[in-house]
Amino acid sequence: MQTISHAAIEKTYAQAYHEARMILALLSQNNMCLVAAESCTGGLLASFLTSIPGASQHFCGSLVVYRDDSKSQWLGVEKKLLDDPMITSVSSQVTETLALEALGRTPEASLAFAVTGHLGPNAPANQLGIVHTTVVFKQSNECDSLTEQLLVPCEPSNPFQTRVMMQHRATLHALEFLRQKIETRFAV
Repeated sequence: MQTISHAAIEKTYAQAYHEARMILALLSQNNMCLVAAESCTGGLLASFLTSIPGASQHFCGSLVVYRDDSKSQWLGVEKKLLDDPMITSVSSQVTETLALEALGRTPEASLAFAVTGHLGPNAPANQLGIVHTTVVFKQSNECDSLTEQLLVPCEPSNPFQTRVMMQHRATLHALEFLRQKIETRFAV
């Protein structure tokens, strides 16, 4: 039986914390405020950002919209998107809607970020590890979307350990994507 080591989790945690610090520095340099909508990461993105003193200056908060009803009722995602078997709640269309709606409902925010994904252990066939991320900047309302399949070994003997690692990896991926998009947006 292969196990995920504490060292691997600590490394991912340290990398995510570093990304969060970089994001807050970029937001500060560009006088911006971020709002987020999280599904598969379950609030971990917000947790990493708020673990840094002074985060409230540039981080408005995060809506954890884990269930489809929350996505629909809290952020106005249309039921037809969520119920469509070709789209589902884990899709770029839904992730973009989450980001746009979070931004529209948070007047002080200058950008929004959203993430959805299937992290198992009971993900639909061929969808384990698929994560969708979207960044929207208020100035343009253009969505910058990315879909990536994270590859974390599944361990049927310990699904909790695998799921925790997948959530941390998805959060790290999301933070890296967000940082890169902010850097690209303000590159000179």
